[in-house]
Amino acid sequence: SVFSTSDRLRDYEVSRYARQDNQTPAELRFGEAERYYRATELARFLYVADMSGSNGNETAGSGYVSEIVQYLDRLSRASGLPIRMVVVDYVKRMCVRHLQAKGLSTTDRLREFVSPVPDTIRRMVAEKFGCAVWLLQQLNAEANKRAPGAAQHHSDAAESKDFGENLWYCLTLSNPDRANNN
Repeated sequence: SVFSTSDRLRDYEVSRYARQDNQTPAELRFGEAERYYRATELARFLYVADMSGSNGNETAGSGYVSEIVQYLDRLSRASGLPIRMVVVDYVKRMCVRHLQAKGLSTTDRLREFVSPVPDTIRRMVAEKFGCAVWLLQQLNAEANKRAPGAAQHHSDAAESKDFGENLWYCLTLSNPDRANNN
């Protein structure tokens, strides 16, 4: 077999389990084959909606938050399953596609559409479906020029200094420190 199994672990797996101070019982020390099988079982409940406008569907992703809500409504009805988590990657791009589809200026109006997204998504998606929502948004150009490991703040969000104000949690990541593998 191409994959390791729980009774035939590879060296990196033996090392990984050893680093856990042997706290993991032998019956829970899964090899690649078992981990792959478990991942495919969980993936049955994962749906990815490509709203990039690719694959012959140029208008996909241009409907702003209401398009996400419509998609989730259809998905929930068709699958019979509840929506548990939604990830929007990424907010600014969603807003740009919407503005372009409406023939509106992305230069003059972008902030007007980016800023309300956290509160709008909370109301229209998180509350409606009773689910967690992750919003991914880039930092502004100035923040991206900072040294690796530099402290970032949610007010450094691109096109919206108040982006983090309506979020329960806001995580900001700095540039990676390649010299130290961080």
